[in-house]
Amino acid sequence: MGTGFRLFLVNDDDSLYRVPLARYERLLRFEPQERLPEYAGKRVRCALVVLDVLGRTPLDIRHVDHFMLSFDAEGRIDANEWDRETQLVGEMVDSHMGESLDPKLVDARGHFARKRYFHEFKWIPTPRVRENIITTIFGKELA
Repeated sequence: MGTGFRLFLVNDDDSLYRVPLARYERLLRFEPQERLPEYAGKRVRCALVVLDVLGRTPLDIRHVDHFMLSFDAEGRIDANEWDRETQLVGEMVDSHMGESLDPKLVDARGHFARKRYFHEFKWIPTPRVRENIITTIFGKELA
């Protein structure tokens, strides 16, 4: 048994568009020829599904990460938004790494960075989206 991944872009009508991981990696490397023109200029809900697989057959869903992805006018990942997200993640980590000079002070920067990150770059799926993911992966409706 192994681990598999499925990446879906979630359309406005809650339908799914599966993106092969190799293509997603090319998008993340900002390769100039890689783009999704149908998502140009849009901010799109994404679901990255981590699966237990046997061969290539999915057995169970281990975890689903729901995040937002912004595309520029040409359908590439918006580098500015990607940098902003990365900066927020860094702020969350940095606040836990340093020591306070005054033990009476509470460093809340990480807390507020985390709140901003979840508000701006995460989303909560509806039951319909969850059902669409399960149906797409396993080829059957929920029982």
